[in-house]
Amino acid sequence: MNLDIFRYILGFLPRSDLLQMAYIARFAREEVEKELLLRPVHIRRAEELHSFCQFLLSVDPTRLASIRTLTFEHINFLLMPEEKDLLFWAITHCTNLKELSLKRCDAIIKDDPRFMRAVSSLKTLTHFVAGWSAETPTMHGLIFQAVMRMKSPLRHLSLPLTLDTEAWPNPLTDLFISHSRLEELTLNLPYFPKPQTQSLHSLRKLHLTVHQRLPSHRDLFEAFPSLRELSVECYFNLSPAETDEDAATVGSSRESTWRSLDVVQALASVTLALGIACPVRSLDIGYYDQPLHNETVKLVDRLRPRKLGVSVHYALDWNTFVVEPSLLLYKSSATSGVRYLFVKMSFSVNQPPSTLDVVAYFQPLLSPSRTEFFQLALAEMFHSEDIDDIVYLSSRIPLHPQLEETVRQFDVEVIARRLAESCATLQTIAISVALLGRHFWSVERTDSGIVLKKLESTLGRELERQETVRCLEG
Repeated sequence: MNLDIFRYILGFLPRSDLLQMAYIARFAREEVEKELLLRPVHIRRAEELHSFCQFLLSVDPTRLASIRTLTFEHINFLLMPEEKDLLFWAITHCTNLKELSLKRCDAIIKDDPRFMRAVSSLKTLTHFVAGWSAETPTMHGLIFQAVMRMKSPLRHLSLPLTLDTEAWPNPLTDLFISHSRLEELTLNLPYFPKPQTQSLHSLRKLHLTVHQRLPSHRDLFEAFPSLRELSVECYFNLSPAETDEDAATVGSSRESTWRSLDVVQALASVTLALGIACPVRSLDIGYYDQPLHNETVKLVDRLRPRKLGVSVHYALDWNTFVVEPSLLLYKSSATSGVRYLFVKMSFSVNQPPSTLDVVAYFQPLLSPSRTEFFQLALAEMFHSEDIDDIVYLSSRIPLHPQLEETVRQFDVEVIARRLAESCATLQTIAISVALLGRHFWSVERTDSGIVLKKLESTLGRELERQETVRCLEG
């Protein structure tokens, strides 16, 4: 067989089949090893680490140059001296490594300084992710020091920043100088330490988690003037004054903020407190907060998103959407509003909704709107932002038997038809349900009524992709 064709075929085989092929012949084993190393390598916990170390003892060191993506996760136990030596030896031979993730790997980061020094010496690294178990300035300082010493200019970086202020008085300024080409940055820190003089013009995506104090949108704009996507998580309670829509935007001006943003993802209360005033193409406000409805309506009207994301939890005694004023219509124009609505609805074992409950929940919201694309995801809980995970994870995380029976009784086509009838502008409906998969329909309106056409999955996903692109392009 032609070697290129053989390698092409290997690229489509699942890992289990590749492992079986490795026993056929020496030639097959070498090609399988190469193919496995070209794929993302993910080492979780003790058993997989021990297997990886055994593999390292048998492999030609030059093979490790094939590794492009490497993740270590939950390596927070005591390592044997030989394991430390093997990991240090391995990372020094990953000479073409592009992406490295260390998630809760205290044992690797703290117990063997050689490993992090070797990471700093990698010349091809563009993505680096650091998580933690021990939330201490010492641990974070070791990570930050390694990042500062890196020889490769990073493009994507994720790290905690609870640092010793005496050792690192201006961490963001130091970071911006060392990695001036960063395009995506994820920070988990007590508060946002405003850079003293430096701005990072290359940054396009910022994911920020703060535990004590929110920055102002002006501080973020001065630090990241070219930002396109912003997500913020806040782990403390905001005061009513901070979430007041008028107070939050006092002093904001077009000169002190971005001209526009593609994506903002934060609770409505957090977005209000940040005081963002520029147009936003895609806005995700997280869980719907009914007491904050009027302020949220003003927020949507000010930011004018084409796409709106919102999460809700269904229960008989929980809040539903306030109908007036409409969350989906801009106050300043009776004919314009949110075009793409994406709702994630979770529910409990004790009070799962029926098909008609889902219809009744969303009909009042959609009826007065100008929504064209409605996407609904239904699950007991959401483990990821990726909508495909709803279907994937439901096969790995079993539902409660009572809940599984209810979910299997959902009639997704009835939901789609009733909602299409309630909103005159709906053109496409997508419904994803744990256990039931993903479903897409186009809505055609004729003189005799509505025609609901079920779409093949590939076409439905393409329409979903196109609509997302259209939202971001304005």
